[in-house]
Amino acid sequence: MYLATGSIDSNVTVWEWRAHRLAMKLTDSTGGVNCVTFSPDGNTIITGNEDGEVQGWDVKTKEHIFILKSDENSIKGHSQAVFGCAFSPDGKTIVSGSGDSTVRIWDMCTNEDPMTLRYATLKDVRVVTFSNDGKYVFSGSNDRTIRKWDWTSGGVLQEYEGHGKYVGALAMDPKKNRIVSGSFDQTIR
Repeated sequence: MYLATGSIDSNVTVWEWRAHRLAMKLTDSTGGVNCVTFSPDGNTIITGNEDGEVQGWDVKTKEHIFILKSDENSIKGHSQAVFGCAFSPDGKTIVSGSGDSTVRIWDMCTNEDPMTLRYATLKDVRVVTFSNDGKYVFSGSNDRTIRKWDWTSGGVLQEYEGHGKYVGALAMDPKKNRIVSGSFDQTIR
C-alpha cells in the first residue's frame, strides 16, 4: 500500500506506509503540485499542478506517461492552476478542477478534447470527485458551494450550500449515496 504526497517544490513523494519507508520520488515537470490521486487499480498516479496541467505516472515503472494541458495549438486544457483531480471508478476518465473556474472531463481511452463544465457563478474549483457509480461529478469551489454535475451532458443537477468559506475537500461515502465535504470554515458536512 502506498501513500502519495505532492508539494510546492514540484515533487511527488510516494511512501510504502506500512513499512514506513520511501518508495519513490517523482518530479512534476513544471509547477508545484496541488493534488495527487491514485487510479482505482493503484497502477497510475495523477497530479494537478500550478501550471494548469494534469500529469500521470506509471507506479511500477516510475515513468511519466502523460500530460493533459493546453498548448499553443489548443485550448483544451486549463488556463490556471489545477487544484483537484480524480479518476472515475473504472479508471477510464479523469476529472480536474481549476482556478480558471472550470471542471474538465478527460476520456483516457480517446485522445479527444476534454468536456468543459462551466456555471455562471462557479469560482475557482478547489476539489472534484466522481460518484461511486461514476454517473456524476461533484465539485467544491471558492463560492462555498458543492455542485453535482451530469458530466455526460454538462448540466448542474443540484447545488449544496452551507459552508462559510471555500470547499476544500470532498469524499464519497463508499457504502451510502452521500458526499462529505470539508471547508476552510473549519466544518465538515
